[in-house]
Amino acid sequence: MEALQTEAVQGRWLVDVLADPDLIMGVRDEYLSVYSKGPSLFEIRFDQGGRLKCHTHSKYLIDPTLSTRVKFDGLTFFTDEVSPLLTQYTSPDSLERLKRAANYYAGEEKRGVQTIIRRDPNVVNVEIAFSGVANEPVQGTPWNQGRFRNRQWP
Repeated sequence: MEALQTEAVQGRWLVDVLADPDLIMGVRDEYLSVYSKGPSLFEIRFDQGGRLKCHTHSKYLIDPTLSTRVKFDGLTFFTDEVSPLLTQYTSPDSLERLKRAANYYAGEEKRGVQTIIRRDPNVVNVEIAFSGVANEPVQGTPWNQGRFRNRQWP
């Protein structure tokens, strides 16, 4: 928790993420996920020293504001004059660009989940996974006692 507080003070990106009403933060077993209309925009973990370790997928770094044509000779794309990837987080505009790039990968189902979460203030988190297992009790944690997960079909 200290690492998150420190990052919120020192790193502008986390302040922007927390202030963005379109993003949803999901609490997982050992990490946090930040979702933008379905895709996981950031994964926030902690190393053994308690320091933040964040990741995003490289496909979200493609700058959606680019409009420059790139020369192509049939073999090589000449990108010397244009940088197609975001390489630094500089402002809330960087977050908007990441969200726009991620939105390309957000299917109708994922957008629907985001709508449901936003519509109902009682929903804290939604995670749906199909493991191919039915009616098998989930063991080990107090908050899931008595719940079931899918069990493998023959």
